[in-house]
Amino acid sequence: MDIPRRTPRLQLRKSLKALLTDPGPYLSLFYGVSNHHETIAARADRDLADMDLTDAQRFAAQEHVASRSESDVEMLAVVVASTGQAVSFEFPDPPAHDHVSLDSVPRLGPILEADQSLVHHVVAVVSDDTLSIVTVPRRGEVTTHTLSIGEDGDVPALIAHIVDESETTLLVLAGDDPLKTADLRAALRTRIPFDTYIATHEIEPEEPHDLADGVVRAVADVTARRTVDMLRLWRFQHAGGAAVHGVVPTTEALAEGTARVLMLHDDVDDRRQAWFGRDFQRVAIDLDAASPMGSSEELQAGRFPDVLIRAALGRELPVVILPALPDDRFEDGVGVLLDPDLISNESVDEADLRAL
Repeated sequence: MDIPRRTPRLQLRKSLKALLTDPGPYLSLFYGVSNHHETIAARADRDLADMDLTDAQRFAAQEHVASRSESDVEMLAVVVASTGQAVSFEFPDPPAHDHVSLDSVPRLGPILEADQSLVHHVVAVVSDDTLSIVTVPRRGEVTTHTLSIGEDGDVPALIAHIVDESETTLLVLAGDDPLKTADLRAALRTRIPFDTYIATHEIEPEEPHDLADGVVRAVADVTARRTVDMLRLWRFQHAGGAAVHGVVPTTEALAEGTARVLMLHDDVDDRRQAWFGRDFQRVAIDLDAASPMGSSEELQAGRFPDVLIRAALGRELPVVILPALPDDRFEDGVGVLLDPDLISNESVDEADLRAL
């Protein structure tokens, strides 16, 4: 049985880092698919008509817009460097509004935030004599396998094997008998990794779409739990000196290479600026702070959240986009977990970061 394996988010960070090695300015496009009366191609033609793009940039943008798949997609994101190197992503949820910009640093926050809502998950539908396994990767084809199970069939062992093979962090157990589903969940709890979230769903024969709705709710719940868990981890590490927050400490940690995870709220109306150089660690909030790094003429100004994200992706660090300013103690909406190898403190548990 060929079970799709969970794709590490590191692959996304690597692809964005590769784009950032090419020079700007960068074209950033975010289009909703079905929430607009115009097609994406028509909007792109209009929006790009008067922009000061290189020929390679314009061609790449139009090519990526034209090659959009016709699948269940609600947002298209395209980012293009001045050389024409580009990345594009499709997501199932629409953006709050269309966005088109040409700037020294690309808008990558919306891509990272949308990617956080994609959760590799396995749905196990159990009946008296069959076990149906549906594996939904973050990207790629959904697979379905149906197995016959006899009276002596070890269903927990079968499901635990599939969870292990797929490395999933979300398992949805579905069946028409709540008591059997609860017993199965209890049996699995000791057989699968402790940080794999198990959701249960009672199937209603009269509601054919009820299972799909339940899975959507489970995915949304896991996404919210991860955000809460990361904030709890940050608070715990901060109490021990292994995390910082605020504009200056966060920027300094990225510049000094001591950051391990960047956390921030990327408000579309945030107009604060920061400075950056070709080296990803050359980042500062003003030119005076940047002066020890070298000649200020080599630095460029960019939107503050975008500059921080660029610095983090340059080291392939996880970036957690917070949906809103969650706590007054999280100063300025930005913070980092610090690298335990570079500070005098206990190590951060790797299990806490497995899904990043």
